[in-house]
Amino acid sequence: MKIVLRILLVVAIIIVAGIGYIFISFRSSTPRDLGITYTQADLEYGRGKSQIVYEKITDTVSPSQYWQTTGSRDVDTAFTSSEVTAIMNNKPGLCYPYKDVQVKFNADGTAEISCAVDKSRIPTYAATFGTPQEVVDLVMSFLPENPVFYLKGKATLVDNKVGVFEPQRFEVGRLPLPLNLILAKDPSFSNKVYAMDLNELLSEISGVSDKRSLIVSFINEKLAGIEGFYAKDAHMEEDKLVYKGTLPETESTVR
Repeated sequence: MKIVLRILLVVAIIIVAGIGYIFISFRSSTPRDLGITYTQADLEYGRGKSQIVYEKITDTVSPSQYWQTTGSRDVDTAFTSSEVTAIMNNKPGLCYPYKDVQVKFNADGTAEISCAVDKSRIPTYAATFGTPQEVVDLVMSFLPENPVFYLKGKATLVDNKVGVFEPQRFEVGRLPLPLNLILAKDPSFSNKVYAMDLNELLSEISGVSDKRSLIVSFINEKLAGIEGFYAKDAHMEEDKLVYKGTLPETESTVR
């Protein structure tokens, strides 16, 4: 599931970089409640299914190496919403930015994720999967100090590549952002009501054609570079993430 949240962060970074400034005043610090809770048993069951062993990196390494994986293990299982929520709220490591996470899998194949983010950890976290520095700088400039996010959409992995990529709703605080404009091939920003400095920023971003394909290509490239990870099939069903493929034997982080 760390891979799922990495995919969502890539989407969030690209979207928020373009229009996050508009919503600075909408500073809700409480993530949306999806009704998902978890117990210690959920955490143990979830980790048992993944079979990943968590280790600590003690050597001095660069931020891009704060998260490492080794080995490979066959996994054919399904994780419940509560199990994934438990795992996401108990990830070790200094670079991990998510907290107060809730993950909900729906019968129509969509997933919902609600969380708060430790903004100070975003640069290091982004560095672990090669996000361009200029994108990180934009995100850090426009995000509120204590951002909360909500994302709903459909995504699948087939033969370790993105099969379906359908973001449906993205919110910073409680305000939805216009995904149809941000992800369009030829987005139109007519009738703008934004401040002039934001106009210039949006104009620059809107000039990049087919952002959806760029995002998918970026995801596929990063998936291929994760040692031990190969998703033969990953998709969502009612209250579960179905996963068949391999996962790393160990996941090491700086703590």
